[in-house]
Amino acid sequence: MKLKELYNQIKLKPILWKKREWELLNDVQYTFKTFWKPFIIYIPKWFRFDWASCPRVFHIIWTPMWIDTLAGALFHDFLYRKQILSREYSDQCFNELMFETNTKQIKRVLFYIWVRIWGWVAWKNNKKLYKIKK
Repeated sequence: MKLKELYNQIKLKPILWKKREWELLNDVQYTFKTFWKPFIIYIPKWFRFDWASCPRVFHIIWTPMWIDTLAGALFHDFLYRKQILSREYSDQCFNELMFETNTKQIKRVLFYIWVRIWGWVAWKNNKKLYKIKK
């Protein structure tokens, strides 16, 4: 899928502005190429996410709401919430989408390192919150 087609699929509306919560207004899918064979992740409409989560203190340096991080953040939040892949694979998908959306290398590397170091917190919270058994 071409980048433009992916972004044309993603229609959002803000839900809670202070919490940066957004709702997907249509179904979205993307074919990942990161692993041994391509696979499709499908996100149904009404899915809510908070773009790219990071502590507000870091917003001085980088805002998490850049358009180049939208697709990566959307799919990463979905994968963390559903936990259909391992955390490591979910983070690799995030990295792939940032690469595909032409996120600058320094930002992509820093965001990827951030989720590898701190992503376990959201992973664990989602497991508890959504009662995921594995």
